[in-house]
Amino acid sequence: MYKQLDDTLVLKGGGMLVEFDRSRGTIVSLKEENGEHNTNYVGNKDNISCKDYLADPCWLGDVVLRIWSGSGWQKELTSHSSDVRSTKYDSQTGVFIVEYNGISQNPTGLKSVYLYETFQLQEDGLHWDITLENHTDSLLEIGELALPFVMNTDYASLFRGETKLEGDNWRGIKQKEWHERKVMQHFFIAGHSSYVLLQRPLGDFPFLFFHCLGDTFLEAAYQAENTEGSQWDLIWEGQYLLAVHSRAARIEQKWKQKKEKQEFWFNGHTSLVLNPGQSKVYQFRFTLLNSYTQVQKELYTYGQLGVNVQPGMVIPCGQEINMELMCKDKPTLIPEANGIEIHEIYKGKTRIDHYLFKLRFNTVGQKKIKVSYGKGKWTNLFFYAISPIAETLKARARFIIERQFYHNPFDPYQRHHAFLPYDDNLETLFLESEEAWQVGGSDEYCLPIAMYLAEKNVYYPDRQEIEIIETYIDDFLFKCLQNPETYEVKRGCYWVEQYPSSQPWEWDKEEAKQTWRTFNYPLVANIYHSMYRIGKLHGLTKHRSAKEYLLMAWQTAMKWFNTGKLTNIGAPAGSNVINILQDLKEEGLLEEFEQLNREMMRVANEMIKEPYPYGSELYVDQTSYDQVHAFMKYYNSQEKMFKTLQIIKALRAGAQPFWFGYGNEKRGNVSCWYAQTLNARALLSGFEDTGDYEMLKWGHAGLISFLTTVRSSGVAHGWFTWWPDRTGFDLRSLDTDLGLYGYLKAIKSYVVQDDVFGVVGYGCSVNLDEEGNWRIIPWDGLYKRLYLAPLKIDISVEKGELEEILVNPENRQIQLKLNESTGLVHDLALVVTGIIAPKCRIRIDRIETIIPCVDGRIWLTLRECIWPLVVEVTPLPA
Repeated sequence: MYKQLDDTLVLKGGGMLVEFDRSRGTIVSLKEENGEHNTNYVGNKDNISCKDYLADPCWLGDVVLRIWSGSGWQKELTSHSSDVRSTKYDSQTGVFIVEYNGISQNPTGLKSVYLYETFQLQEDGLHWDITLENHTDSLLEIGELALPFVMNTDYASLFRGETKLEGDNWRGIKQKEWHERKVMQHFFIAGHSSYVLLQRPLGDFPFLFFHCLGDTFLEAAYQAENTEGSQWDLIWEGQYLLAVHSRAARIEQKWKQKKEKQEFWFNGHTSLVLNPGQSKVYQFRFTLLNSYTQVQKELYTYGQLGVNVQPGMVIPCGQEINMELMCKDKPTLIPEANGIEIHEIYKGKTRIDHYLFKLRFNTVGQKKIKVSYGKGKWTNLFFYAISPIAETLKARARFIIERQFYHNPFDPYQRHHAFLPYDDNLETLFLESEEAWQVGGSDEYCLPIAMYLAEKNVYYPDRQEIEIIETYIDDFLFKCLQNPETYEVKRGCYWVEQYPSSQPWEWDKEEAKQTWRTFNYPLVANIYHSMYRIGKLHGLTKHRSAKEYLLMAWQTAMKWFNTGKLTNIGAPAGSNVINILQDLKEEGLLEEFEQLNREMMRVANEMIKEPYPYGSELYVDQTSYDQVHAFMKYYNSQEKMFKTLQIIKALRAGAQPFWFGYGNEKRGNVSCWYAQTLNARALLSGFEDTGDYEMLKWGHAGLISFLTTVRSSGVAHGWFTWWPDRTGFDLRSLDTDLGLYGYLKAIKSYVVQDDVFGVVGYGCSVNLDEEGNWRIIPWDGLYKRLYLAPLKIDISVEKGELEEILVNPENRQIQLKLNESTGLVHDLALVVTGIIAPKCRIRIDRIETIIPCVDGRIWLTLRECIWPLVVEVTPLPA
């Protein structure tokens, strides 16, 4: 069906309503037919607010070209070619035709090519074909052929003409509009199987899927202006260009300097060369999908490559990745890095056109595998191999105490014995910054260093590290940064000299002393809580008792919920306050428990009341979800808990088969950012509650992917960006330790039954013996937690480390080999839940005992163990 007006054409079909600007030949609206939220996926003058862009826009349907003139690159744009443009709708074929024929008189109009576009709305979606023909009498090099991919992603337009903090903007109608009316875009740009997934932040279905057809590929995605837009807060990321060819863009955009400096890009840069009269056709398709699993199936159905990996795209050296490729032509895998082993396998559930492989990497770093298939088709897959995780976690702690514990009694800002950020560009502490919050011993760049170090010592205690943390608390944290009488926490201990040109982030001394920043308090409370756990479990704190540290955590948490404007907003690492609350109760501190519980219930009720209780200091942010999920689960608001999980899934829904996409959250083009691990905790909890396999796959992959930020030396780098002009890690430590803290809190090994690969592990290897028993060896770096999903059995070790587990899935017997690597843990403490029996026989080194199961759970403690230790748990019938 179609509707034709003077200025617009509306097509209806395939579940879509598509509106075209007939004069420009571009798409102005693409919506779901009868969609609940009336979301327009496409950017237009009504939902893009950037005035500079609107002054000379390109829209979806336009094409950007750069032509080699013999002495330089000449830009040719369809948006500047109205004088040679004609459009028409063929009602017989249902095709909207946009034709550029002739030599435009505009300086940047089309002069060298005849360009012909067709849009046809079929039952399977909107098909878009572009034909280019060399209109000159000489050989033509087209060094850039790119599609302006302008979608409804300008979040700033929600506040056009308004102040973003007025009224209910922060938590009310504007959050609703963002989640329901705007879209996020997940890019996978890596050859013929490139795609873009566009979805509402709400995470409901359907979503819009864009991909290449036939022999069309994409090799780069980039911003038209790299100074336009941002990945932060209330912004528009700017216009993206999806490039089939990008050689000229690399040069003109200065991704490549003429000499020496060569910026890396993943897929290379090509040109199209056409003889006089020669033409080339490019084909794309938009369609609406109703499940994430359809993405790879759609690629396969349309002749491209579907990819399924387990456990993810990042793996420690020596461990294995299972990979399924769905392809109508047998694929050839070409390793393009050192240390790659590829083995094709035939076990598991194999089907026609499904090819199974095992991958193993022997050296660290990015591992590129080019998959070749069909007639000249290719897709690049990017994996990453990391060092053994336990070694990395310990190396990070050692690096912190040796390189980031600041010793300077003469520091004018009183940062002596603070933990400070590190700049690996110069291998030195990061001491000065125009953004005062970054180097003042507070906020997300400094406090999480202590958070990680303390939490690491809960699992791997080290006397020297614990002594340094206690010295830090005595000499800096609970003296200079936090008032020991009032428990107020300063914004920071750094300020800068003031000038008439000074900016708001360049604090003066009085601004640094302010104590209203809500989100500093949970970070401090978490440090004290980890110290409590070190004292409680290991008895290794010397300056204060475990209970004293717990009370300090409680006092700080109480201050948190009564300081600043964001007390009802989910905070970074805010979920851990539930552990503080539970430990107060366990210690018999009932008055303190009741006081804190009242504050938390008040916050939870506010979160329940709001339809979208998200945002943070930034309007568009990912930091709140961790705490919101935890509070909704603890206070039994199931509906809001599942809604939060749905939204977190949407952040990772691209599931792109490259390491900086798979399991990573959408935050502009920033990957490996700290909320990735904090929100992974929520997803793993969601998997255990619901069995939603995508939550496990994307949650666990996000945890492991984050570890690419830490080198084997222990130095931490900041987040990873993948614009072609800015590819790489920030070599400052930034807020990486907050993500590492989240890793420690969330990481767990899982054994699951995979439909393709059989019984497999996440965070562990699983091998089946001849009797069908599972031999499990964890590699998650913590060796403390294991969930056997087919049996719904959970194993948690507070003292000791899981080294090897043997499981008989028929009789549910479990044999645990435990060890200890620090020399400081002499006792065993473990809990097993999910036992379907009234009692169990416990055998430890030939000594047997029968213990009862309480609600399917057993607790086992053993003093003065001789490691390694083997514990056998056998459920007994009544």
